[in-house]
Amino acid sequence: MYKKISWALIPILFVFGSADAADVGSEQEWQIKAEIKQLADNYGYYRDHFMADEYLTIWAEDAIAIDGDRMWRGHDELRTRIPSPDSGRLSMHVMGTSHVEIIDDSRAWGTHYATVYVGEADASREQSEIIKMNGVYLVAKYMDEYILTADGWKISKRDIDRTFTSAD
Repeated sequence: MYKKISWALIPILFVFGSADAADVGSEQEWQIKAEIKQLADNYGYYRDHFMADEYLTIWAEDAIAIDGDRMWRGHDELRTRIPSPDSGRLSMHVMGTSHVEIIDDSRAWGTHYATVYVGEADASREQSEIIKMNGVYLVAKYMDEYILTADGWKISKRDIDRTFTSAD
């Protein structure tokens, strides 16, 4: 009797036990989310420290960044988003809330909140000199799509939603 029931349950368990594309193990889920959060944090750090080469490592080769009516596609265009260290413009990206959803084992999406401060400083500024600023420059939501590449998780698309800004 039990053998008949167990054989009858196997097809049902196989159908209902099959992993959905987004169904990854909890340990893998935490690892993916941590890697993606690191992308968001590195974005701000690399921008703030004029690290163009490192900045490109967080983006897929054919990635797109959108900020209002402006768009950058691919590494060559994305590189232009990093100002020169002698530009006199300094920024500080403070990354906050992050929400990441895993679509499947190679795709995810996420939203990250950022508060950005900017200031102008002479290129000869000493590290300890304090820079005068006029308050928060930007509060935004970075709405991202991610893909898993041979080199790890990368941003494939970023749409910047400028929620609040002091810029004209």
